[in-house]
Parts: sequence; C-alpha cells; structure tokens
Amino acid sequence: MKKRIYILTILSCLAFSMGMMQAQTTVTGTVIDAETGETLIGVNILIKGTVSGTITDFDGSYELDVNPPVSLVYSMIGYSTQTIAVTAESGPIDVALTSDAILADEVVVSASRVEESILESPVTIEKLDLISIKNSASADYYDEITRLKGVHHTQASLTFNSINARGFTGHGNTRFVQLQDGMDNAAPLLNFPTGNIVGISELDIKNVEMIPGAASALYGPNAFNGILIMTSKDPFKYQGLSAQIKTGVTDGEYNQDPFYGASVRYAKAFNDKFAFKINFSGLLAKDWDARDYDTHRSFNVTGQRSPGDPDFDGINLYGDETLIPVGTGMRRGGWREQDLLESRAAESFKYDAAFHYRFNDNLEANVSYKYGTGSTVYQGSERYALRDFIQEFVKLELNSANWNIRAYRSMTDDGDSYNMTALGAFINEGVWQSLTADDVYGLPAGWAVAANVAYSGSLSVFGVPGGDAAIAKAFADAGGFGQPQFQSAAIRETIAQAFTAALGLPSIEWGRQFVENTSGLARPNVGDPLFNQLLEGVRSGLFQQGGAGFIDDSNLNHIEANYNLSSLFDDKIGVQIGANYRQYDLFTNGTVFNEDPDGDGVFDRIKIGEYGAYLQLTKRLMDE
Repeated sequence: MKKRIYILTILSCLAFSMGMMQAQTTVTGTVIDAETGETLIGVNILIKGTVSGTITDFDGSYELDVNPPVSLVYSMIGYSTQTIAVTAESGPIDVALTSDAILADEVVVSASRVEESILESPVTIEKLDLISIKNSASADYYDEITRLKGVHHTQASLTFNSINARGFTGHGNTRFVQLQDGMDNAAPLLNFPTGNIVGISELDIKNVEMIPGAASALYGPNAFNGILIMTSKDPFKYQGLSAQIKTGVTDGEYNQDPFYGASVRYAKAFNDKFAFKINFSGLLAKDWDARDYDTHRSFNVTGQRSPGDPDFDGINLYGDETLIPVGTGMRRGGWREQDLLESRAAESFKYDAAFHYRFNDNLEANVSYKYGTGSTVYQGSERYALRDFIQEFVKLELNSANWNIRAYRSMTDDGDSYNMTALGAFINEGVWQSLTADDVYGLPAGWAVAANVAYSGSLSVFGVPGGDAAIAKAFADAGGFGQPQFQSAAIRETIAQAFTAALGLPSIEWGRQFVENTSGLARPNVGDPLFNQLLEGVRSGLFQQGGAGFIDDSNLNHIEANYNLSSLFDDKIGVQIGANYRQYDLFTNGTVFNEDPDGDGVFDRIKIGEYGAYLQLTKRLMDE
C-alpha cells in the first residue's frame, strides 16, 4: 500500500510538472513608436500583478516566459501605457505605443509606496527619469537633481552636493531624507546625508523621485522637510556590459584642474530565476579653493566686520572663532584654509554588487552590498575635511506584488577626517595656551589672562578703571550689553585705539604681535618647522585630547515591512499598513560623545532605538 502511494505521488508530481511545462509560453515581439514606426529601446514589460518582467533591447525586441492567461503591461516615459491579454494561443505580440505629451501615465511610488499615476499622487512629486539622466551633460546626476523644481542645494565641494527642499535651507539638512534603493544614506553619527560620495553609480541609476516638502508618514523618522528616493536598475530587466568615461576641467577663481570619471556596470540573468549585477565608479579631481578671508561669519556678533576689527572671524580662517579674553570679545589670529589642508583632492570610489532570485512570479528576494570611500570637504555647522571616509551598506529584501520586507545595515568609518575649526584653534593653543600657566616663558598665566591684563590697562587710558568687572560695566553702559558684542562702530573704534595704545600696533596685528611682544615667542610662519610640527600633531591627534581628528565607528540597523491590503477589499478602498524599527549604534571613543559617563575609563557604545507604524486608507470619490 505504501509503495502504491509513493508511486502515485511521483506520477502526480510528474504530471503536474508536465502540465506546468505545457502551460508556459514564450511571448516575443517588437515595440515601436506608433507615429514614426521606429523601434523603442527600454520599454518596460511587466506581467500584471507580479514582479516578473523584462525590457526591450536595442532592436525594440523582447522575449518573456509566461503562464497564460496573463496580462502584459507595456510602459515607457512619454508614452501611453498599454495592457494586452495573453492566452495559450497567442503568437508574437507587436505593440505600437502612442506618445503622451502630458505624461499623465507616468508612474511614481514615493507618495504612497505603491505605483500610481503622477497626476493622482496626493502630494507634489518631481521625477528625474532614465532618459533625462542619459541626456544630461552634468558631471554627475546629482547635479541634474538640483535642476528639479522645488530643490535647494548647497555645493559644499565638488563631490558633495547637499540637496534640500526649497524653503528649508541649511547645510546637510537632517530633516531631509535621502533613500537609495530604500536605504537611508545618512551617516549615523554625523547625521547628514552623504549624498553621492557613497551612492548609486550613474550607469546603474534608473530614476529619482523627490517630494519637495513634508513627506508622508510612510517613510518613518526625519522626513519632515522632504524626501529623495533613488532607484537602481533591476538586473533582470537591464542586462549587459556598459562603461562610461568622463573628463573635463574644474574652473575655479584660483585654479583650473582636470576632472576624471569612469563607471563600469555588468548585469546578467539566468532562466528568469537568478540575476546579478556589479558596479564600479570612480572620480578623481581637485576641490575649489576656499579663500574668503575678508568676510565675517560669526553668528554671535551682529553688524558688519572687516579684517581690521579685533573681533573679526573670517569664513575660511580657523583659530579666530573663540572670543578671548573672556568678556572682551577679542579673538586670536586665524590660519588660512589653504595653509591647513594637506590636499585639495576630491575623490570618490564606489563598488557594489546585488544578487536577485525569483521564487515565483510573485516573490523575489535580493541581497546587496555597497562600499564607498572618498575624500571631500563638508560644510556644516563646522567645516570638516573628510579623508578616506568609508560607508558600507548590506541589505536583504523580499518583494511581492502586494508586500515587501527590507532589512539593512549601514556602517561608517571616518578614516583620517578632521575638524578645520579645531585644527586652527589647537595650533594656536600649541603656540601659547589660552588659560593654562606657561612656565616655559615665565608667564603668570595663559594667553587669555595676560591679554586681559594688558587690555584692561589700556582701557584705563580712556578713563575706564582696570579690571574685568570695569570692562564689562563700561561696555554695558555704552551699549546696554551684558556681554559686549561691539554692535557700535564707536565702541569698535575705542577697542582699536585701546590695542594701539597697549601694544603700539593696530588691532589687525594684535593676535600675532601680542604673543611676540608679551612672551617673546613669535607665532610661526606657514612652512616653518614649528608650524609643520604643530599642524601634523593636531591633525593626527584626537579631539578632546588636543587634536582635530575624531573617531566615527557607527552603525545604523533598520528593518521595515509594508503590506497593501487593497485586494482584500476588491480594490474599492485602499488599505496599506507598515511598521519599522531602527537602531543607532554609535561609537566615538570620547571624541564627540561622552561614552564614559561614570568616569571609569570604559567607553561603551551608545545605542538608540526608534520604532513606528502607519495605517493608510484611500477611497476614490466622484467618478475617480
């Protein structure tokens, strides 16, 4: 009896397999432009209600295995979408697409996480499609994004274009989310989107969608000011080998430098079950010089300032930020950016690979890995020289026609990056500390106290008794300031006269000359052995330890699930649910955060969890 059951089972499986083999049909055909008769390249052909499909090749031809009866959806940007039924008796299917000038059928997914016409989207969406990217003459498709309506951007450096929604200005806005294939590309510790330093290569980018304003709750934390969704090409649909080389010249105010870029992509599919792709792209160039030494940048002082003012804080001068001596508003002289940067190199190298597997027409899995490294200069609340900055992504994803589950992990490493502001400040401290007694030169206290004493004495020449309290009172009486900020031109002139009286020098020279006159130590010139020693020591040292470098060994772990339940309600009402969990795993070894609050010498990683869920209901009214 058992043998009979066993044999019947085998025969049933064989019969079922033969039936499935007989049911499968290979559909072939050509897609052309209905008006010109020209074949169309890259037309998307999707089996309706599944994740399976293909695209037309260079001859406009296609081939797709289906199990009839099914419906095939033919779509392309700029053309009306067609849906054609396929039966077992269907032969070759040739399709002629008609142009659609208003792009009414252009499909987007960013607003509702499901495909919908761009004109039916509940929010405004700007889209950069494959054709626009291919026709762009920009050095990078990120430059093309800046031309979309509603986009505000800041060109922080050649390789760092900070994208933001217009009306929400700021460098690296942390409330504007950028997703690449569903993964948040923000650095977990520094908390700014890394843009295209580590992103999708130009040969692999398929399209870009942007919501230039408050994004829906479907995308979780931080999407308050907008969202940018970048999608790469599916290796099942976009196969073959492609390569690209770009070159040019960056023309800055002070330099003209060569620009080189190259990209390679290869994708291959096997039996409509397994597909993979690999990408490499590289960029070599030099950043523009930042030499604005004549513009005051401080947010703590109102009114115009010029390099001759004693409280001047130059945009690209570092070390002149701190108001010292305390209560006077004076600053030490700063160092020029061009003298502190070891290189103007702007580099980016990106590698990634993805593997896709289709279990059936309704379920596909993919796993991907991205690795990117680069050097650039980032302008945020401070100016950072990112050197050999590394970011990695690992993702596992399951996609069905109605649901998807995505889990990914991003990892960052600062490399040899450093803070420009701290670099200039600590070089000054290396010459003469501000608040600590300096026995080497026989001074009673640090630079700040010594300068304060000299400054107080000089004020007495103008009828103001010496002493910190008298200084504060004098400024309070003159301008009503508890902390003098030099809003009055007359007060600034008095300060300049005071320093001239105290040091015999105009205030513009005070930072250097005060040190020389008081301590006998000349502030080193750029290129001197002492300057080079201080520069290298501070640049390679760690913040909180007298250096400008910092440690970033941080991770972001994220998992999310989304389900479209509309089919359960016969699509009469749209029902969509989703949830996500995110964990920030941060470690700076005490250089940015205090990871040793107990003071026992043990630095623990900082872990922060976030979670959320959503329910979305939609109903069409009044004849659609």
